[in-house]
Amino acid sequence: MIFSQDNRRRDAKTPPSYSLFLSFYILHEGLRMFPLFTRNLLSGDIVLFGPAGIIDHSRIQDLQARHGDNPAIKADHNFDLLGSTVSTMEVFLHHICLQSPTSDYVDILADILRPHIPDSLPVIGCLFSSDLNTNPLHIWTTFPLSVGSEPPPLFSVIILSPLNGQQFRYFCSATVTKSGRCQEEEAELHVRAVFARLLTSFAKRDRTVDGIEVEKVIRKIGNPLRSSIYVGAVHAKWQYALKSFAIKGHPCIICARPPKSTGRTSNWDCSSDSGWTISQLRESDVPHVRDRLTAFPRSYEHILARLPYSVCVRRASDDKLVAWNALDWDGALGMLFVEPECRGLGLAKMCKAAILRKLEQMYGTDEQGREGVYPWARWEFNGISPDNAASLGLTKSLDGWNESFHCNWTYFALPDVYPSVVDKPSNL
Repeated sequence: MIFSQDNRRRDAKTPPSYSLFLSFYILHEGLRMFPLFTRNLLSGDIVLFGPAGIIDHSRIQDLQARHGDNPAIKADHNFDLLGSTVSTMEVFLHHICLQSPTSDYVDILADILRPHIPDSLPVIGCLFSSDLNTNPLHIWTTFPLSVGSEPPPLFSVIILSPLNGQQFRYFCSATVTKSGRCQEEEAELHVRAVFARLLTSFAKRDRTVDGIEVEKVIRKIGNPLRSSIYVGAVHAKWQYALKSFAIKGHPCIICARPPKSTGRTSNWDCSSDSGWTISQLRESDVPHVRDRLTAFPRSYEHILARLPYSVCVRRASDDKLVAWNALDWDGALGMLFVEPECRGLGLAKMCKAAILRKLEQMYGTDEQGREGVYPWARWEFNGISPDNAASLGLTKSLDGWNESFHCNWTYFALPDVYPSVVDKPSNL
């Protein structure tokens, strides 16, 4: 309704009767919500009160009608960490720490994730590319991992690596909905509940994060600064469901190439007739590489750990480093860079071809006869910023490479109802 200036002036004063009514209404709503607040407070759940009267009752009733007595759907109303109202789903995060590549959990989780490739590549790739002997992974699942167990149709997996600034990767089985298995509404509730539980656990430092140096994981982001965690490769499908937790992020396009049999692979480290030599990055190269990777910074320790998984091109005449590429900790082909004065000479394609040959040699033989499954059947992928037209064009020009899905690298806020765990801003 549009009011004239006179009407606005006349209605500027609130009638005393309306003020009295509003006071009684607020008191009534407070008394009505008090049992819910107390119950959730005692159970350890977070409840933040938003504006009264905006709870989506119809959405909750619709979910209950769809799923009957499903205990995963709560009849209560709850609030998300930033104050808006949502209906919630109960989830429990099972936490394990992988410290060996021969752990049974590696094979169990890999077998669960393989049917979901390529969407699960950023998570399953962590199992085989993270050097578990020196860089253990923390893993949370919404179901217990055990030999022979089958996960439910709707599940989530979260991985935290100490490499590259304590980053997370996330996958949900409902990323690509299969006919009748997962309702979209239930999947959104599930994803929100998983992130709410994870963020709450880091804020409270409860048993879900036992064994983790929380101070190293939490980053200060935004204005004003807020405690957050950094999660990469979150499928764009969940962007709306998680928007109230997000502080900031940047989009990314995941391009992938399915396994391709090339027969016996030729040597990857060789000289080129055009005056270039192909080899592996050296430890002395790390400071220079780090200085060049400004768009997506990597730590010195991270680059050092990736040297065995790297290739580079040097000018034969003076041994100058001019281009490089490496396998990142999550299994993605990353850190591709060509010195500006050498661009347009085909060196990026030379790096790509060399690293693909190298990885085929590294993973080409498996003593247990699993050559037909990832990572021995190589699915390769990389993440490209949507505004990087040159890199996107290069990747699509390579045989077998296509866009797979869109995702986001996002900072997710911890709830403010708990004390801040760090005071220094993030360097990313």
